[in-house]
Amino acid sequence: MWPFAILSICVVFIVVAITMLRVHAFLALILAAILAGILTGDLPNLNDLNKGLFDSRVALDMTDLKGNNLIKSVKWSLKGFGNTAGGIGLVIALAAIIGTCLMGSGAADRIVRSLLKVCGEKRAGIVLLMSGFLLSIPVFFDTVFFLLIPLARALSLRTGKSYTMYVIAMAGAGAITHSMVPPTPGPLMIANTLKIDLGVAIMAGLAASILPAWLVLVMAKRFDDKLNIPMRNVPGTSAQDLKSIVDKKDSELPGLFVSSIPVAFPVVAISLVSVLDMLGKDQGKLYPYLQFFGHSNIAMLIAAAFAVATYAAQLIKNNPSLRGNLSKTLSEKLDAPLHMAGVIILITGAGGAFGGMIRLAGV
Repeated sequence: MWPFAILSICVVFIVVAITMLRVHAFLALILAAILAGILTGDLPNLNDLNKGLFDSRVALDMTDLKGNNLIKSVKWSLKGFGNTAGGIGLVIALAAIIGTCLMGSGAADRIVRSLLKVCGEKRAGIVLLMSGFLLSIPVFFDTVFFLLIPLARALSLRTGKSYTMYVIAMAGAGAITHSMVPPTPGPLMIANTLKIDLGVAIMAGLAASILPAWLVLVMAKRFDDKLNIPMRNVPGTSAQDLKSIVDKKDSELPGLFVSSIPVAFPVVAISLVSVLDMLGKDQGKLYPYLQFFGHSNIAMLIAAAFAVATYAAQLIKNNPSLRGNLSKTLSEKLDAPLHMAGVIILITGAGGAFGGMIRLAGV
């Protein structure tokens, strides 16, 4: 079957399943992936030449994908699901922990208060836009999004407005540079394919990203004026809880340096390794250690440890009686966000399965 016909049928199936039949997005995407495999017809066996269709951030062991086409459709879909979930699952779970701890400890509000002192309330949207714009160059966009969304929520509570603008500005700008500026995977692959010097590719990508980023800010303001979507409660941190944090005095919040570590450390560590890899020089004996701590999963794990420690210190500071029962309290606080992260991982993994099957179909 014609590849774009397969794509069209599968997209219609997903839309109808989710919007009309109320099927969960995870199930709809997995079923669409299997459907794409069935419609494609003669699916290949997994080998060294075609397994790269599914390997993006992680390479799983070679598995036996021989059999009839119906069985291959299921096995290829599971291969895509496993690769995607394995590549981003830990990062999403750790980001959920970091976000909850940043909000619950008051660290996010401390960062926001400092930004407002330096830039002023009117420029708050530009600050978030520039943060997303710059951080998404060396760091995967989903990681940046999870790290910055607590700041957008805290900023909205402090200013009492513009939640829609803050989120669109941050996410839109981040998506632009992640899609156009190396060393993120897509632009880097294009630069290598076209044999463009990496420095030239970075400068060209940055130059081409400026106008779209400005348009994102303009559209974010318009959407905010027309829609003004209110900030909703999320598991682990209700708006009422956050409001009580926003009303606290500066002396009751953690320090700026401690508050910034969970956001700054993964960005600096991952960026440093990306820059060293880009330079391609002999990095010396320390490079393996830098590479270890600059790996996205390790960097996020360390950041999560700092965030949890800060949250624990604030809980004890506010209620010393929790000292003997701190582990249980933290576990209860982090339970709901991790459940939410699990759903996101399932949906994202299913999306990876569908994307891989569409590539196999030749789209």
